[in-house]
Amino acid sequence: MLLEIITDDKLDIESRSITKSFISSVGRGQIKVSRLYLIEAENDISYFEKIAREILSDPVVEKYDIHLDLKEFFKGLDYSFFIDVWLKKSVTDVVAKSVSQAIADFGLSKPLNVRTGKRFYFRNCELSKAKKFVLEEFANEIINTLEVINGENVKR
Repeated sequence: MLLEIITDDKLDIESRSITKSFISSVGRGQIKVSRLYLIEAENDISYFEKIAREILSDPVVEKYDIHLDLKEFFKGLDYSFFIDVWLKKSVTDVVAKSVSQAIADFGLSKPLNVRTGKRFYFRNCELSKAKKFVLEEFANEIINTLEVINGENVKR
């Protein structure tokens, strides 16, 4: 199950800072950043909701999404595309190990596997420039994989 943690726009200093850097190198555009957790477990949706709500997010400044269907997710988004950055499966993901242990420490069954990533939503820019920016600033092709996901009139 894919869990996404999104900081409230008013308090999202990270996205504003990345957008500023992007504009200075590319000229225009807007970026929203979120954290991704791919959690493999044989549990119902309430298990994942509890993890997102109680362990991974701060309800004062963040919200979470649990993605069951990517087509449904695209409805209402306001970004042209997004780029997901993941560690390759062959790379040790220490954050994922910590999340897995935190889930067990919280009293829930330990997941089969956890992977972490970052999602970059883009608006008002070219895909090629966005991908180049992410590769130069936030990813290393030796240890990371990038997945570009396009959507029409994508809205958050």
